[in-house]
Amino acid sequence: MDYTSLLGLPLEAIMVIVVGFYILELAKLIIAKVGNKKSDEVNTLDSNPPKPKG
Repeated sequence: MDYTSLLGLPLEAIMVIVVGFYILELAKLIIAKVGNKKSDEVNTLDSNPPKPKG
């Protein structure tokens, strides 16, 4: 499969978009972890943490 023809964008542009989405998701994870730490001090609803996948 020729990725350069994907959406008519050059490979560099596709890589920039992919990396951008990755950084956004990473930022969301970090913000969620920080938010969870703050909310854990307020409420103790998280007495049943989700089991790790695997």
